[in-house]
Amino acid sequence: MSVGDNEVLPTLLNPLRRKIQQVSTDRDYDTKACHHVLKNKK
Repeated sequence: MSVGDNEVLPTLLNPLRRKIQQVSTDRDYDTKACHHVLKNKK
């Protein structure tokens, strides 16, 4: 089974109470959905 970042990222980040200040990515698999989730955690 293969799972994409955009499917897992919300599940991993939503429980966090702290805001995210910095993210490192590989850019190859980053999707608009991932960017949206990260933008909402700022």
